[in-house]
Amino acid sequence: MPLLRDLIPTNLQQEKRKFFFDTSYNPQFTYVREFHQQEWDKYGLPKKTYFDHALKMIEDYGVPQPVQPPFCTPEEVEREVTELFARLELPVLPVKFSNKFPSQVSITAKELRFRTPMKYGLESLRNKLNHEIQTHYLRKHNQQLQTWDLGSEKVRPRNFRLTEEGLANLHSHVGRDDGILRKTYLNYFAAYQAQNSSFSELFHQLLGFGLSEKFAWNLTFKQKRGLTDTSQPGGFSKNHLYFEGSVLVQRWLANPKNDPRLLYAGRIALEDVPAVQKLSTHPHTIYPLFMQNLEEYREKIAELGKANRFGELP
Repeated sequence: MPLLRDLIPTNLQQEKRKFFFDTSYNPQFTYVREFHQQEWDKYGLPKKTYFDHALKMIEDYGVPQPVQPPFCTPEEVEREVTELFARLELPVLPVKFSNKFPSQVSITAKELRFRTPMKYGLESLRNKLNHEIQTHYLRKHNQQLQTWDLGSEKVRPRNFRLTEEGLANLHSHVGRDDGILRKTYLNYFAAYQAQNSSFSELFHQLLGFGLSEKFAWNLTFKQKRGLTDTSQPGGFSKNHLYFEGSVLVQRWLANPKNDPRLLYAGRIALEDVPAVQKLSTHPHTIYPLFMQNLEEYREKIAELGKANRFGELP
């Protein structure tokens, strides 16, 4: 995505070294271009009610803990990816590994990318594939089959992202015994605090939860990127949409009148479902493997809502 690519500072490594020499320093970033306020505004800002809930969940359930070995090997990753595409009856995407990728796992039109070293196990890998392949990739694949395109992302970018990321985030937890959205809450905390904190202040707030310096840096950078002077409040982040979207989508899925498969007709927002119901869907539309038993799927989604106490939110 051009925006996310442009948000990587040209002097990132130099400023990172300065910061870790003195963590009271606020990085001064340079970019390939200037950013406009409308690029910040299209995703909105985090909300106090969600921040309060996220903070309470962090206090009650803690933050993500470092994963213990054994970790996935490139050979295991390629095998899992190949087997998943085969079960979905789709051509397999090439897999690429690099220590330069900004995200642990990401997907493009041409390849599936894994950042090395991969410090997670097989269960975590499968949850990541639920997110990237069985949600993002399938919705895009199915969109290309249809004779229609509602243009959700352009028409209503915030609503589209709430659905897209909320659905993917839930699906990255449906296979877990413990469905607490710990990283989601941590991201929301950081996104909210970034609006009133400097880079250094936010970094030290995150350290207060017991995070490693590397983890705290990564979270802080995601919230403060886009600013040239990170001593200023604000910054670009759409990460708060994951939590808000998870709540929105979970409530929609929990309604027995709603068919979860409608969200796989293409890259649509929840608001587009009534229109989709009036359109013809391609007969070769592909659904995720974990939706083969819809009753069991609904139960898992309901459990996620209960475990994360979504009912406490307005």
